[in-house]
Amino acid sequence: MASEGRSDVQVAGHESRELDFEVAEASRQLELEAADAIDDENRSRVESNEEVVSENVAVEFKRSPAPSSGDNVPDSSGEGGADGAAAPMRPPRSQEALLWMLSAIEGADNSLLPCSMFVLREDLGLTLNDLATLNLVQSLLQTLSAPLWAFLADRHLLRRRTIFLLGAAGQGVITVLLALVTSWYPMIALRALNGLLLASLKPVAMGFVADVTAPEHRGKIYGGLNLSTFTGMLLTTLVTTPVSTASVGGFHGWRVMFAIVGVLSIITGCLVWAFIQEPTRAPASDEGQALAPGGGGGRSAALREVRRVCGFFKLPTFNVLILQGIFGSIGMSASAFATMYYQYMGVSSSWAGIISACGLGFVGVGIMIGGHVGDAMAKRCGHHGRVLVAELSLFVGVPLKFLCFWGIPPFEGSIAWYLVLNSLHGLLATWCVAAAKLPLLSEIVPPGCRSTIMAWDSAIEGSWGTLLGGPLVAVLAQSLFGFTESDLKDQQSAGHVENARALGQATAVMICGPALVSAMCWFLLHWSYPRDLRRVAMKFGAAPSLAKTVSAKL
Repeated sequence: MASEGRSDVQVAGHESRELDFEVAEASRQLELEAADAIDDENRSRVESNEEVVSENVAVEFKRSPAPSSGDNVPDSSGEGGADGAAAPMRPPRSQEALLWMLSAIEGADNSLLPCSMFVLREDLGLTLNDLATLNLVQSLLQTLSAPLWAFLADRHLLRRRTIFLLGAAGQGVITVLLALVTSWYPMIALRALNGLLLASLKPVAMGFVADVTAPEHRGKIYGGLNLSTFTGMLLTTLVTTPVSTASVGGFHGWRVMFAIVGVLSIITGCLVWAFIQEPTRAPASDEGQALAPGGGGGRSAALREVRRVCGFFKLPTFNVLILQGIFGSIGMSASAFATMYYQYMGVSSSWAGIISACGLGFVGVGIMIGGHVGDAMAKRCGHHGRVLVAELSLFVGVPLKFLCFWGIPPFEGSIAWYLVLNSLHGLLATWCVAAAKLPLLSEIVPPGCRSTIMAWDSAIEGSWGTLLGGPLVAVLAQSLFGFTESDLKDQQSAGHVENARALGQATAVMICGPALVSAMCWFLLHWSYPRDLRRVAMKFGAAPSLAKTVSAKL
């Protein structure tokens, strides 16, 4: 009897455990079904919001004045990109022209100091370290303040046209004041303010382009903006380098050029403010919070913004793009001494300007070509196409720069060699930004975050590039390669072999070394980019169809 009792108890216990297991399984299944229902509801809400935004964008552009025969009419029927929404194919030509003007002004300002370095040493008695500091101050303030302007634009705290006016016209006023200074210390303060205002142009313009252009055409538009930037740099370099050492109406030529660029900037800012047509945008939201921890409705806007940006560091592609951009920015910062190097070699200021301008001219054409090549390779090779274009461009550029600054000894190469090397580098080694980086960044970032993320990208890259580029050229030239500050007049008349060699070798090291590291970083994107694109598409509900497309191209 006792054994039968124990058996009954064991059977009852076994049945009880089975019942508990079945109840637990049923509860777990209900939780999963509830979670799926919530995800479906959120995805439907996101898709509905994106459709409303797309319709508003299309309606706004249809209200704009009819374009000329050469303009491309916005098409609201095109497929959306990573944001999963229909977008106009591209903005009207008149709007593109206004953005080109802003980019050209930015390029012109960036060339003023490099083209005047040689004469500033004589006129104001500045050392190589003083010149590097002036370049550092403006570049650092420009890169660090860019996220602030992008935040104001993305959160609708200021209209984009207002930001463009403050940036272009304000920078113009500061540049005119720079033409009047007579010592180094006021130049530092004015260069800092100049960088603060100039920072507003590029990230906000890039975000504007991403909002009104379909993904398959962004490479071309970004290429056009970069072409305009380098066109401004080309014209300024071509004119400022020879004029800076001359006398114009009794004034030093470099002062006249600073004043001219300042006035043109003021005019450009006013024109853009008057005629730019902003698309209708959805109210500012916390789009992108899905990638960031928490939401924190009661927290300050600045803290929420930092948390939102930090969330994107979860994407390996974003990290790789930042890393390669840092090394690329180092080389760009180091290139500021190129014109001064040609002048130290004994080349006349006119020819030094022509050599630098020739390279910049082909840079503009090369970036435009790179945008088209990137779009074509993206169609042909899927998500690996743009990365391949960036790798090829960087590996071609390294030997060209090495030959220019180190491989050909000073005073032994002809001007024709430097023209050819600079032209080839500009044509073939400058595809990365328009062909790959900006399009990739636009696709892994949701529309409401683009200006901010592009600004933070520029800030992180530019700050490190500024700190490690130009200043290290000065340090290496003086401490490692033997650059001296003595006898300026003798250097100007006959050239100084040792100083020219030292400056060239230091510049070569700080351009070629970082470029090789940047090229290696791009290899990681073959793995990370397709996966991150699929992750972002699913995270924001963009589109199950987009997710299937991404998976098919892996």
